[in-house]
Amino acid sequence: MRNPSPDTKARAQCLAALVSLEDRLGNFDDALTNLNSALNIAKALDEKHLQVTIYNRLGIAHYMHCDFKTAQLNYARGINIAEKSDLHYRKLHLYHKALFIKGNLAEIDMLQGKYQ
Repeated sequence: MRNPSPDTKARAQCLAALVSLEDRLGNFDDALTNLNSALNIAKALDEKHLQVTIYNRLGIAHYMHCDFKTAQLNYARGINIAEKSDLHYRKLHLYHKALFIKGNLAEIDMLQGKYQ
């Protein structure tokens, strides 16, 4: 993104944060729209940390609606970014976020009977 405004990142963060509220109000489609808008902004800004957070939230949203395949796909995308990130000062935090997401994946596997 060429010369983003100072609040572009904040806008992406706000859109991502609206997910819980939208979902609780029964507006799942609006929640996904906001997350995808936030993800597009995060990608344009090359904000890896925010991308990982948004992919995790997308995974959680789909998980809560029993769409395990899409949840797994989004969790995997977040893990991939976190593990390949070269942001040294945030790498440890991204690594911990990746571990958290892997826990979410394991829970899906258990629900699907892949683990006993």
